[in-house]
Amino acid sequence: MILMVYYLESVYGTDWVTDGQINYTTDQIAEGLQFIQDLEDAHVIPSVATIAGDGAASLDQNQNWIDGHYAGILSGILLQANSQVQPEGREIVVGDYLTDLGEYQGVDMQKVSMCWAISATCESIRRRLHYLLTSLMNNEEAAQILGSERGVPVSQIALKTANDAGLLNGQVVEANGKVLAWVSNSLDPKFEDSQLKSSDGVYYDVMAGLSYGDYTVEEAAQTLYDGVTAVISQ
Repeated sequence: MILMVYYLESVYGTDWVTDGQINYTTDQIAEGLQFIQDLEDAHVIPSVATIAGDGAASLDQNQNWIDGHYAGILSGILLQANSQVQPEGREIVVGDYLTDLGEYQGVDMQKVSMCWAISATCESIRRRLHYLLTSLMNNEEAAQILGSERGVPVSQIALKTANDAGLLNGQVVEANGKVLAWVSNSLDPKFEDSQLKSSDGVYYDVMAGLSYGDYTVEEAAQTLYDGVTAVISQ
């Protein structure tokens, strides 16, 4: 699903969803799904059946990835997940974004892993809380204490402090920097809703149905459009 949205946003430059509305027609979605199907047919990416047959819980735990049969994976969690499973003599390398899908820098894979927040009801202490949070995010001592407990810091001061102290995974920092430098589209808050993303959700139904031949590209596009619309309109 991420790769299809990556393609569409690269070609058309528009966010997948804005304000609870899909920004793509079923014809455009069909174009994106045909792109995925063409990659499968050309054996550029494994089919859903192949991945299921591999018997891994996720791609980053797939033996074909671990032993080098799969050359790369598009994933937002790959580096951290694989840091403990890469075989001796093999190295995980952070790749670059694909620049030839279209004229735009598509894909909305930038998201906050863990954030600080101030309740809207605490007007009387808002200023003091703002000062406290600013200190926690930008104070060098706080940055060394927190390290990567809340993910890679967005604050440049905290990032440099924690990185210089050796508290961050170098590859994760590198990947994070490439994401921040590339991404221009916004991630819809419901993109990863369980009704869409789970093993029995809309995304799997559509992608598996297309891969196994249960859906035509047009049927898959309509099913995806209807399923996403139903979830984001809730």
